[in-house]
Amino acid sequence: MQLVKRYSYRQGGLAGEVFLDPDRVPETVALFCFGFPGNMGANATVQFLVSLGHAVVVHQYSGTYDSDGVFAPDSAISSVVELAQHVATGNFNEVKKGKRIPLGEHPTVKILAGHSFGCFLGGRAATRIRSVETVLLLAPILGYGHSPVNYGVLEDGIAQLEYVQRARPHTYRFGDLDAWRLLFRGERNIWDNAGTPSKRLLAVVGQNDPDFDSHIIVSEFPAIARSVFGSASIPSIQSVSEAGHGDSELLTDEVREWIRTKLP
Repeated sequence: MQLVKRYSYRQGGLAGEVFLDPDRVPETVALFCFGFPGNMGANATVQFLVSLGHAVVVHQYSGTYDSDGVFAPDSAISSVVELAQHVATGNFNEVKKGKRIPLGEHPTVKILAGHSFGCFLGGRAATRIRSVETVLLLAPILGYGHSPVNYGVLEDGIAQLEYVQRARPHTYRFGDLDAWRLLFRGERNIWDNAGTPSKRLLAVVGQNDPDFDSHIIVSEFPAIARSVFGSASIPSIQSVSEAGHGDSELLTDEVREWIRTKLP
């Protein structure tokens, strides 16, 4: 297991955690977007990115956990963009001691990683963060339904919404429920991606993941990528036999090596 040091932050009403290797200066910053619902902590993705030399910021979307505001699609996406802007200022301080978190000499979010529904929110945010060069998509929910493309998602988003409302009433403080229902019914998959610069997209899906038709998402991934990230995107996808939805299942030794070879 990768040794990591943990910091808590709160910047401009947004909260979360930062993980880094205590024995090295981070090369750059990776921002991790968790799923729906998501859990805090150094999961397999965070530990892997730290092992590659990155400081990893685990973001709490607006209206979730300790972040201010309400949890709605647009505000959640905007909160990811806002956090990246905070990171770039270099004035990123831990909660308890108020000291600057050591993100490197010129901290910039170069990698945005998402798991499950975090790929939807983080992916839309990445189109607005020009510094992001690579988007890592694990169990990539990038849309619902079949418009403008078949996203290959089998999960019942409305049922998931109702479950999170019941199970996490304090950690998920929902805003516009109609906006969430539109999204999960597949009636709002498009956000403006005009002018998005080229981004390297690395997606991984499990062949035993009940939330996907893995054959569709693999075959349609170039079209899915264009619908979210624009025509300049450079998409690649790996399908992992025997893997389900969890990031630890997806990050096999072979997948980790594939990601390493794709990163600059």
